Amino acid sequence: MSGRQSAKSVVVLDTAAILSGCTSPTNDNYTVNGVLRELEKFGVDFELAPFSPFVTVMEPSEEYIACATMAASKTGDSVLLSEIDLSLIGLALQLRKTDGRPVELFTDDYALTNVARFLGLKHSFVGLRKEGFNVIKWIWFCPSCHRVYFNGRRVCPDCGTKLKRKPR
Repeated sequence: MSGRQSAKSVVVLDTAAILSGCTSPTNDNYTVNGVLRELEKFGVDFELAPFSPFVTVMEPSEEYIACATMAASKTGDSVLLSEIDLSLIGLALQLRKTDGRPVELFTDDYALTNVARFLGLKHSFVGLRKEGFNVIKWIWFCPSCHRVYFNGRRVCPDCGTKLKRKPR
C-alpha cells in the first residue's frame, strides 16, 4: 500500500444515508454542510451525534459543482436536484480525482443516482429504494400546449401549466 492511500473505502453520504446508519468507522465518510442543515430538520445535532467523529464535512470546489450541474442538465435532472445534491455529486467527483481511490455515493434519491451513474460514479441505494435502472435522460413537456423543454423549468412559460417529464 502506498504512503497516502488507505485501505478504507471513500464514501459520500447524503442525509438519508446518514439517517439510515451508513456511517462506518471502516470507511472514510464525507458529506457537505447542507446535509448537516438537513439533519437539524430531523432533530439531529451533528456535533453531538455518535457518528460525527467518523464523518468529514467538506465542500467541493466550484469546478466540480459546475461539472455536476452540467451533468444534471444533460440528463434532465437539474430541476429535481437541490444545491446540496449538486454539492454531494461535486464532492464525489473531487474526491475521486484528488484521492485516487474509488468513491461511492450513498443515497436514496433516484435523480442523484441517475446523475452519478451518468458520471461513472459508484453509488449505493439506502433505505427501501431499489437499484436496477439505466441512466435516463429526461425531457419535460407541457400536457396542455405540448411544448417540450429539456431542463430548468417546472412550469410552462407559455400557458402556466405544471410540466411533466418522460424519458427522451
